[in-house]
Amino acid sequence: MGRRSYQVHVYDVTALGCKVEIVDHPLLDERLWIKFDDLEPLPALVCWIEGSVAGLEFENAIHPAVFEMLVSRLT
Repeated sequence: MGRRSYQVHVYDVTALGCKVEIVDHPLLDERLWIKFDDLEPLPALVCWIEGSVAGLEFENAIHPAVFEMLVSRLT
């Protein structure tokens, strides 16, 4: 929040986290926010980094009904 934002590709989204292509290399355990269309930004922690891909764990799981809506929009 309050820092640069980037549009990135998101993969393997679950209610608990996702995998993203990264532009600016974060640090492990760094707190980031991920924003999906029509949802509030979700705080997440960087769990792993491999090259230009990172795994993020959401601080709070996405509610099942909201997750279903998100998946239907992403597919």
